[in-house]
Amino acid sequence: LGRHDSPATTAVWHNGMGAIIFAVIMIAVGAPLPTGRADMALLIAIGVLSSFQQFGLAFSHKLVPASILAPLHYLSIPMGIGAGIMLFGEALTLEIIVGSAIIIASSIFILRRERQLREAGQR
Repeated sequence: LGRHDSPATTAVWHNGMGAIIFAVIMIAVGAPLPTGRADMALLIAIGVLSSFQQFGLAFSHKLVPASILAPLHYLSIPMGIGAGIMLFGEALTLEIIVGSAIIIASSIFILRRERQLREAGQR
């Protein structure tokens, strides 16, 4: 999708379908809808920022192969762990450390392998 459609199309489809599915689920479970201006402003800000993020992600697929982007995507897991520790006081466990090390090591391996293949002219 990223190589054939425009980034804007990808972002609109992703965010539009996400909003529709989320709205249907929220209505189905009877969740209260936000009524205050602050809540609505926050939801709109999240939607706008998510749209920019999705646009950037889709645009990046036009520039480089997915095999190079995938390791960078997986780095969001350790970054999320760091945010959880700093912002929410979550505990750092051995499982988190080992899992993060595996993700980072595999990301570095894939990036190096892709560079070697590109330099060798095999890609």
